[in-house]
Amino acid sequence: MAKNKTKKKGQPQQQKISPERFLREKARQLPIDKCYMSTDWQDGGMALVMVTRRRPGENE
Repeated sequence: MAKNKTKKKGQPQQQKISPERFLREKARQLPIDKCYMSTDWQDGGMALVMVTRRRPGENE
């Protein structure tokens, strides 16, 4: 005889999301890690700036 499987009510299940979806939905909440800026910005009057964020569980 088959066993009845019942789900526990009141406890939401945590769903895994793809890395792409994680970045689209959660990236703004991650802490800023390092910022980089081009060295020749004074010559052209414009700079290339790159801001990185630290993902949870990332090793240093």
